[in-house]
Parts: sequence; C-alpha cells; structure tokens
Amino acid sequence: MSAPENKPEIAGMLCAPPEAPVADAAEVPQPRQPTSLQGLLKFAMDATKAEDAPHEPHVQPMDEARRKFLEQALHSLTIDVIEILLKQIKILENVDALEEGGDDCQYRVALDTISDHVCDVDTANDFHKIGGFVIVGPCLRCKSPKVRAEVCNLLAELCQNNPYCQRVVLENGIMPVLVDLVENDGEVAVVVKALSQPNFKSRLIFVGYIPVLFSLIKVEPRGSDEHVLGLLLKLIEDNPSAIYECRQNKLNAKEILENYLSTIKGKEEYSNEEESCNSIYNILFAQN
Repeated sequence: MSAPENKPEIAGMLCAPPEAPVADAAEVPQPRQPTSLQGLLKFAMDATKAEDAPHEPHVQPMDEARRKFLEQALHSLTIDVIEILLKQIKILENVDALEEGGDDCQYRVALDTISDHVCDVDTANDFHKIGGFVIVGPCLRCKSPKVRAEVCNLLAELCQNNPYCQRVVLENGIMPVLVDLVENDGEVAVVVKALSQPNFKSRLIFVGYIPVLFSLIKVEPRGSDEHVLGLLLKLIEDNPSAIYECRQNKLNAKEILENYLSTIKGKEEYSNEEESCNSIYNILFAQN
C-alpha cells in the first residue's frame, strides 16, 4: 500500500481535529450496575465525578432532573423490597398445610429470599413492622426439618447486631420454642447447627438455657454433639455471665465435660468434639 499523499494546506481551510486515540474496550472499566440503595448512590456519585472537568475540584449542585431521578429510583427500590417481603410472607402463611415428606421447596426459597434482604438492619426492622414475625412460629413447627432449620437461619439474620429484633424475639416467646427444638427435635443436628452459625450480641439471651444445652451432652457421643458443643463454646467466649452460669455446682458442668472427654479421647472420628470440649473446659475450669 502506498504512503498517504501529503497535500499542501491552504490558508483558511477547515481541517477536522485530530482523532483521539481510542482505548481498547476491554481496558475501559465498566461501572457495576447498582443492586441496592447504597450501590445506586455510589453509581450516581461515580457518574457525576466522570462528568466533572479535571481542573474543577469544587462540588457543583445536582441538577433538578438528576435529583428527581434519584428520588424516584430510591423510592421505587424501597417499595420493591417491601413488596418482595410481603410476597414471601404470603407464601409462608400456608406452611402449616405442608405434610410430612411433602415438597417444601417454595417455603425454603421464601425464607432464603427474606434472609437475603434482612441483613440490612432497617429492612429487618421493617420486616417486623409489616407483620413478618407471624410466620416464625408456624415455620418452627413445620413438619419439614429443612424449613425449621431455614427459619432458624432467618432469625439469626434478623437478630445479628440488631437490638430491636432481639427484643422482639424475647418478647414474643420465640426463645423457649428454639430451645425446645434443640432439646426435643428429631433433627437436632440441623437445628442446633442453624442456631450456632451466627456470632451476635443476642447470644446473651441464651445464657438462661445453658443447663438445657449441657443436658444434651451424654456420656455416649451422638451426631449432634459437635453442634451443641460449638454453640456452648460461642456462648461462653468473652461472656462472663455465661461462664458464671456454667460454674454453678447444680449444673455439674465439670463432671459432664470430664466424663464426655474420657469417652471420646483419642478417637479420630470425634476430634472436632474433643477440641471444642477441651476449649470449653479450659475456659471454665483451667484456672480454678
């Protein structure tokens, strides 16, 4: 191919501005689409920054059109979340009709969907205010162990670092139901595992039920022991009131732990239980 012809420039001739180098599309970072209120605000702020002149550090007021767009978008997102929660609550109102061995998929999906949204404290509080807690009791009594475990996970999400929802759980008598599940449920391993997952301030409300948890530790090891011991360990770590409760003579915690350790000591299949039990014993009695 021949070299481009160099034509002489004529005075006064209009010339197109030189083309700016085009960056490879793969190198241009694309903003992530917002999926939450916080994300939407960040998206808008980033977009505004991109439009600002590089040598104008001062902040300019948001124009009216953009302000109205953001207000409408935020309002729409808030309504959508509440509508989603209400829809799931409606589904779960029929959980009582589930027979043993029946298809529990829609109920588990509904609980999981709620859990995805109530990790935000304000949304968790709104969930209670729109009547969401009415489904907790029926789900805890559901014939499906997976639904029972899923609603325990939901309660953990609701109560995590949330004094308002922790108070709701206490005032509505939900704690005794949870403890009854731990003590009597045929699927205790699933339920206790669900209860032991969160590490939140509301663990203080479990202190009164420590005797129940110790009563579940038998001399002969069971499949649920790992989860019971894990929950106990979480309760007593950096928790003086729980430690005090465990040290009461009437509880006989020291003897229970010693007998259990003597049964499982050196058995590889109970290594996790042995580790948790030793940790509990050392926290409670190593310095006594």
